[in-house]
Amino acid sequence: MALAPIAGARNRACISLPMELNFALFAVSCQLRGENRKEVPWVSSFLQEHGELAQRVVSFWDDGDYLEWGEVLVLAFHAGRLLDERIDPFLKGLEATAGEKVVTPPLPSESPEVLRLIAERIARLRDSAELRAAYARLLREFWAAVAPAWERSGRALALAHVEIEKAQLARATDPREVVPPNSICLREQYSEVIDQAVERGELVLVPLGLAGEGQTFFVFPGLVLVGSGPESRRRIERLREQSERAAGRFKLFSDPTRLAILSRLTTHRSSISDLATVFGLAQPTVSVHVKQLREAGLLEQEKVGGFTLYHAPAERLREVLEDTTADVLDGQAPGPQKDRWGLRRARRVAAGEGASGGGEAGSAD
Repeated sequence: MALAPIAGARNRACISLPMELNFALFAVSCQLRGENRKEVPWVSSFLQEHGELAQRVVSFWDDGDYLEWGEVLVLAFHAGRLLDERIDPFLKGLEATAGEKVVTPPLPSESPEVLRLIAERIARLRDSAELRAAYARLLREFWAAVAPAWERSGRALALAHVEIEKAQLARATDPREVVPPNSICLREQYSEVIDQAVERGELVLVPLGLAGEGQTFFVFPGLVLVGSGPESRRRIERLREQSERAAGRFKLFSDPTRLAILSRLTTHRSSISDLATVFGLAQPTVSVHVKQLREAGLLEQEKVGGFTLYHAPAERLREVLEDTTADVLDGQAPGPQKDRWGLRRARRVAAGEGASGGGEAGSAD
């Protein structure tokens, strides 16, 4: 079956269960690998209840660090099921679809490495009946395990937000006004693709009930999918809050005298008078610095005789510095991030970015 643009396309909002499946696969893979910036709400309980299944999901493909399942969307597009509001028709026909001569189209949203991996996965499925059967079984089993989260809250969230986006599209002069401002699709590098999609009526907004703060962006011939979790706009608010908190801490540490006093108090319990003597400062000046450090929660104090001694627990200081780093990195742990092929793009989020998948995912932020 040849790939072709979906007939009668118009800029619109709709639910897509294949996209929910794609994002869920990505979110679980990211969480299990420790790659999510922010956890997607239902994933932790899923991992507790279905840990063995999650391991099988992560290990099914042996082609490296690509945690998204882009071939799911290509297969759904090929089968004409990509914008289905039910998943059963796609999953029931998945094994047969994967056995057809599926052509991987140009996907402007994906890197050349990802495009190659998707094409290789589809070729492997086509060439192996055993692999196709295992793949279809795994995805059916996976969705059966995810379905309770979808029925419990995901469906209602998706339905509510699709109605909101439909109403917003009806009022908007440009459909991009409805897209979350932090969406990957609004980045300058995709401006030409989005301009053309809007002009042709090919932009489809897909609320993802299982995505939390996550987002996804996938471009097919004649169809541009912009998926976002119900909390995706909250991500920008959270970033502002984190930035304000980090800025306050950086300001606290920006004064060299205050920082010297803090360093001294990690190893020596000292009074205001002691510190004034050590640093050759007036006691009122030291009092101001100590007050700021104490209000920031960095100091402990104790009464010894008629004196108040201050102490800065080193572990507390490490926690504050790590929290500040995490705020700047939007929840990522400090340290280098493994990215062998540069495939985990900024637009993933699984988690929020997690998931597709990539979270913030992948083509999910």
